[in-house]
Amino acid sequence: MKKVANKEAADAVKDMHRGLHIAMDYLLNRNDPEKAEEVLRELDFHMSNWINQTKIAK
Repeated sequence: MKKVANKEAADAVKDMHRGLHIAMDYLLNRNDPEKAEEVLRELDFHMSNWINQTKIAK
């Protein structure tokens, strides 16, 4: 099934995906687990806010 989202939602998901890759880069390529954790905590904060503020269409 193809997923449908408006531009705002699609952009938010892309930003979260980018944040995940930034954290992975810090952890795997730069050997900086503290910075990776910082990025992941910020990503978690933004994802939680986004989820809590999203209305589910029926």
